[in-house]
Amino acid sequence: MHADRFDNQMAFDLLARPEHQHLLYGALKAAQVTKYHPQFEDCVTVAHLTWLSAYQNYAPELPANLPDFRKFAFRRIKWRTVDYLRKQTLRTQSQVNLEHALPITIDPMTEQETHW
Repeated sequence: MHADRFDNQMAFDLLARPEHQHLLYGALKAAQVTKYHPQFEDCVTVAHLTWLSAYQNYAPELPANLPDFRKFAFRRIKWRTVDYLRKQTLRTQSQVNLEHALPITIDPMTEQETHW
């Protein structure tokens, strides 16, 4: 493993290059996330964190294998973003509508405690 692989500043300096910013937003676009998407800012944050994770977990030495790392990072960002959006959709679908939650009653614990 590369000696300074866990240096976050180096990872974000590498990400600050224009070609890597293009890669990051290209991966978001491949995941169907545009700047008009309601969760665009969240997805950009997820993409930045995924870039950092990819940088830390990429086994071959950098910068010698930079072209292969770009491919690796692109795939990781795309699929992590897709997973994030899927989980957000499932979370939204499983929430109870407030109109339906109003008549739900919660049984007092005293009845349960007497049973014990």
